[in-house]
Amino acid sequence: MFRLSRKFPALLILAAAGIARGEDVQRGVQRYRELLHDINRAVVFTIANRTTSDYELDLARRAGSDVLIRGWFKWGETKPFSQLQPLAEKAHQFGALFGGGITCSALYDKENGITHAQLLDMATRGADGQLVDAWNRPGIRHGSLSSPAYLDYLFRWCREEIDAGADYLFMDENGAALSPKEGYDDRSLADFRYYLRKECPRTRGWPPADTRWHDQFKIDLRDRAVCPDGTMASFDYREYLRANRLIRNPKNNPLLPLWRQFRPWRDDRAWKTLTDRIRAYANEHHREVLISANGLARYVDLQVLGIWKKWNTKDGHIDLSENQLPYWHSLVESGRALAGKRVPVVLFHDWGMGTPPFKWLAVPPSDREVWMRTRGAEIYAAGAFFAFPVIGPFGCDSGKDGTISVIAQQAAFYKAHRDLYLNADFLTSEGLSSETPNLSLALWSIRNSNAIVLHIINRNVVNGVLNPQKNVNLAVPLDRAPSRVSLLSPDFKGERRGKARLSGGRLEVALGNLDAYTIAILRYDRPR
Repeated sequence: MFRLSRKFPALLILAAAGIARGEDVQRGVQRYRELLHDINRAVVFTIANRTTSDYELDLARRAGSDVLIRGWFKWGETKPFSQLQPLAEKAHQFGALFGGGITCSALYDKENGITHAQLLDMATRGADGQLVDAWNRPGIRHGSLSSPAYLDYLFRWCREEIDAGADYLFMDENGAALSPKEGYDDRSLADFRYYLRKECPRTRGWPPADTRWHDQFKIDLRDRAVCPDGTMASFDYREYLRANRLIRNPKNNPLLPLWRQFRPWRDDRAWKTLTDRIRAYANEHHREVLISANGLARYVDLQVLGIWKKWNTKDGHIDLSENQLPYWHSLVESGRALAGKRVPVVLFHDWGMGTPPFKWLAVPPSDREVWMRTRGAEIYAAGAFFAFPVIGPFGCDSGKDGTISVIAQQAAFYKAHRDLYLNADFLTSEGLSSETPNLSLALWSIRNSNAIVLHIINRNVVNGVLNPQKNVNLAVPLDRAPSRVSLLSPDFKGERRGKARLSGGRLEVALGNLDAYTIAILRYDRPR
């Protein structure tokens, strides 16, 4: 008689689990491809600096990340990214884009085996022609964005990360972060000479021996140290400074305004060259690669910038007294205008910047959790995204400090209601009011719908403790009452009902109690 093995049920369970895992991977890869094709479908971003192990990658997975920002990052010495390729593949399987990145500024004297001759070819100089300690730190320089060798060096690391599976590159300090005492290397001076003659609005087209060079800028064309061939075709800005005794204080000279105009022109040209080269390489290898700078920039697919200037603390705790929602929305408008298209605007904190009050880790984990539930929601309500910090330097580890649970909870809400953020448009944060203090408010409209969305954030935080608000009522500049008010929140499950009525020509919306963040959807039966 044929008998079923007692192991058979277990084998069926394992087989079914295998199928489920296979289906999960298939869905994940499909989601990954959709995001790569249209980054505007992403709703959850995480900072994952650096992701070099399965443990670190799993934090991003647990957070529900759509995009890992700075999962790989080349600053100084780094090991080959090819060794990390499996991590990018695993991220794709759970539906996330894997981000790499590089610094476009820092250049260590012996990093990654470069020779001293290579360093001299890539590093910028001071006005005296000597190497400069970047940030006053011996052994580290700033690269020159006029140096073809340095641009090649930057591209090399981008290429290696792309080859290892990176879908997105975070380009830190894309303007090279030069101090006023830097930028006087030979190649930059050659570019400045070209700029003066060909691009500068004030001087372009002037003949190289024109007397205006002397009359307006005190350039002695006869000085063979300043102009070896007797014309501006050989002009040496360093020697000009030396001749005018301005080496130690280059500020006080007639050419300074044009030098200041030149630098952003040159930086933009180098940035455009680099981004074009990255995209061309990806295209040649049948890849799509997204690009951002660190800060608002042109030629990008998403804008990513830090919140340091708006990270407020008081007596060792977060300070949410200021309504920052209008500021966050101004960044959205500026970021899209600069990119020339609708792009995600992603805000982040990278833990270690500045003196202790400005550091993400300067407050307890409980404060950071409250901040993400409130300020994070305020950022979303402004039309931007907050990149949740899952792993980073200086001991930041959301798995160890416990913040991963709050990150996952918040991210799950945003993903479950992604259409409220991706298929809706910010209308205003003005004209909304409440007798309840310490609220941030925004009004949105859902596309192809008769619905209006109210975002309500509670900033009633004292000594790092969030105090819920009771009987919250809002006055909204609408002249019709909705047929239904639906309430959604990461702070409670399911959907609740709100109330609304017209009073004195304005709409009053009753929310009831408010924990950290609630969305009120005002549904109308016909167009408003």
